[in-house]
Amino acid sequence: HPADHLGRTVYSVTDRRLFIRQDWPFRRLQSFAPAELDEIQVMPSLPGHGIVVFVNHKLPWWRRSAGGSTLIEAFYGIPDAQRVAERIEALKTGPETEPPRPDQED
Repeated sequence: HPADHLGRTVYSVTDRRLFIRQDWPFRRLQSFAPAELDEIQVMPSLPGHGIVVFVNHKLPWWRRSAGGSTLIEAFYGIPDAQRVAERIEALKTGPETEPPRPDQED
């Protein structure tokens, strides 16, 4: 049924970016590269769920409005929010490189 998907928000963490896809009130896709991410914060919300904040910074004066002076982007109502925050932190810091093993030749 088409109405079943109204108001749905889908959050994604890939190996390159974060995505937020919203279907209501209009379709919108936001994308965040690792360089755009701030300190990752986890806040509790519903029991067993949390909010994972990944963008939280003061807007420059020309982008401020009566709606506020801080830009916050987050995943809301996330089960196992700490694990999701760890995946986002891994994306932000980049892939870990293992030191070469002594038995490997260059």
